[in-house]
Amino acid sequence: MIEMPYTRINEVDIYYEDHGSGEPVVLLNGIFMNTKSWYLQLKSLVSGGYRVILHDMRGQWSSGKPDCVECYSLEIHADDLKHLL
Repeated sequence: MIEMPYTRINEVDIYYEDHGSGEPVVLLNGIFMNTKSWYLQLKSLVSGGYRVILHDMRGQWSSGKPDCVECYSLEIHADDLKHLL
């Protein structure tokens, strides 16, 4: 597996993976999940002709972990994803 990059969004380093080509599908992690949680679905989607985008949301696994409670609102997570895409 190729090591994927980080991007800096809203002053936080966000880890992401971008696989395949075609119509994009974004898989979002739940609590206690990371990008690797999607690898079974990833193979099927990529072989089906989709581009699959995964990321560890702020505070999760390989992404940055800001030290403030208000940094984890749904609005901020949505804004991070908007900038990632």
